[in-house]
Amino acid sequence: MKLTELQIKKAQPKEKVYRLFDGHGLHIEINPKGQKWWRYKYLYNGKEKRMSLGVYPEISLKEARERHIEERLKLAKGIDPSAARKVQKTQTLVTKNHTFEALGREWFETYKKGVTEGQSIRVISRLEKDIFPFLGAMAIEEIKVANIRHTLERMTERGVVESAHRALQNINQILHLALITERVDRNVAINLSSLLPAKQVKHLAAITEPKRVGELMRMIDGYEGNIVTMAALKLMPLVFVRSLELRQAKWCDINLAEGMWKFTLTKTSTEHAVPLSHQAISILKDLYPYTKDREYVFYSGTSSKQILSENTLSSALRKLGIPKEEMSVHGFRAMARTLCHERLYIKPEVIEHQLGHKVPDALGQAYNRTRFIDDRIQLMQQWADYLDQLKQG
Repeated sequence: MKLTELQIKKAQPKEKVYRLFDGHGLHIEINPKGQKWWRYKYLYNGKEKRMSLGVYPEISLKEARERHIEERLKLAKGIDPSAARKVQKTQTLVTKNHTFEALGREWFETYKKGVTEGQSIRVISRLEKDIFPFLGAMAIEEIKVANIRHTLERMTERGVVESAHRALQNINQILHLALITERVDRNVAINLSSLLPAKQVKHLAAITEPKRVGELMRMIDGYEGNIVTMAALKLMPLVFVRSLELRQAKWCDINLAEGMWKFTLTKTSTEHAVPLSHQAISILKDLYPYTKDREYVFYSGTSSKQILSENTLSSALRKLGIPKEEMSVHGFRAMARTLCHERLYIKPEVIEHQLGHKVPDALGQAYNRTRFIDDRIQLMQQWADYLDQLKQG
């Protein structure tokens, strides 16, 4: 007699597993916990085998019968249904691991080890928001230029052209991994930058007129607020470094006796040296009693466990009455570069090395930490003295 839905619903658990049969090996198995599993019992090469067809009520009686018929048809063709299912699972797993998203996450695991936490967060966010939803489920070898173009067009239509360029770079890097690991024969993302509008060059706001620089330095000297923020503001114009590099400064990397700060550049992962002027050393010595017992030099005013944030420095400039259109935190590097060249007549290569830029010389040698070090020591003191002169009017 065939099973009915009512019969299955009313079936109650017993002390031991028991079964209700529907015919031709299809049955439902009720365990002591009340769970009801659809099973198919069959003979293959003289051996009894069982396979699961799902759980009731997620799989109804009607659906269980349909699945049962599919498996019986395989058996009629001489195919072992259980073995066929294992093959299908393996193929599905291979396909899943062969998708663009799987490869992208594989690439990201290596990529994130060589960049800052902030950079890795931005990249995985871009992948998950703008790339994986459109390319992620595709098999790597199926991705064509048209697929990449449509993905990028969605971004440019939102006006995020710079992010679209970065997305293309990430797609290129992921498909390059597929190429070198012999999962595809060619990288279709190469030379596709013409698909995108040109990047808009952003010039960070910076004060470079000497008189106005003097006013800026006097305003910074008059800052009344958190002592750590004040020290960071005063030091920023003197060291030529990026905001993050200043905010991540560690006492163990600073030798006040020698007047030298050595660390790894965040952007290029190369070793860098910053000669400290007398003025810079004085600022650090004044701050030392407040943060000497901590790893980092500059801490957040709201948490002793977090470094000073860039927003804090930006807000400090705004509180001083300096509009963001006139001066940004990053603008101190541009200010130093411009005035050292135009007013102090420092050799460009010395300035570029102090900024941490990779500038090949005549022999093709790129940046190294100690190159032009004597000139750079002189530069940093000359620059600090010049700022003092401007500050004095």
